[in-house]
Amino acid sequence: MLQRELLVAADEDVPHQLLLGGSRIHAVVEMEKSTDQKVFRCFKAGGLNLYNGPVWQMLSDKRNIALLSDESLDTELTAEERSFLQRHVPWTRLVRPERTRFRDERVFLPDLLECRREELVVKNALLYGGKEVYVGLYTSPSEWTEVVRKALASQQWVVQEHIPSPPTSTRMASTGAPRTMSSGVPSSSESAMAAPSSACNQWRTRQWSTSA
Repeated sequence: MLQRELLVAADEDVPHQLLLGGSRIHAVVEMEKSTDQKVFRCFKAGGLNLYNGPVWQMLSDKRNIALLSDESLDTELTAEERSFLQRHVPWTRLVRPERTRFRDERVFLPDLLECRREELVVKNALLYGGKEVYVGLYTSPSEWTEVVRKALASQQWVVQEHIPSPPTSTRMASTGAPRTMSSGVPSSSESAMAAPSSACNQWRTRQWSTSA
């Protein structure tokens, strides 16, 4: 669908511009094994930045977001850049057994994942299209425990703070029936929230008393 809408235009300054819906495209990240001929011609003529081949795997890796989010790794950023990232990038960390900071608390990440499931989302950093994305609020405790175990063992998962999104009206692809989505999940879905275990209650009490 996208390729059929792509047009090549020209002006005095840029002989080969790639347009989509009347708007110029300045850069393309190609995530397929082959590149569309129109895209490639514009790239060769100097009218487009094209990132394809192995580099797309680096650019689409969600672990890049963890690098942007972790304040301990921002020594090269200006105060203005750090402020921008805090406003627009959700809290994100690599899933691994280490201590980090979450909402002004120093926490051990596996404990955080176990006890505050409903506030978190875990994702396979190398996949896209919604594959292997688990919203804690809508994931059962047993499934969450298994996902976290797998994530800790693989070292290629990230955890993010759950940022609720405004409800969006859409339709079922199969039937056309209307439905409302929130955070990519049908609003009719029941929350998988359950009462925390006594161990989690003790952990939370310890955290809150420490931060008070």
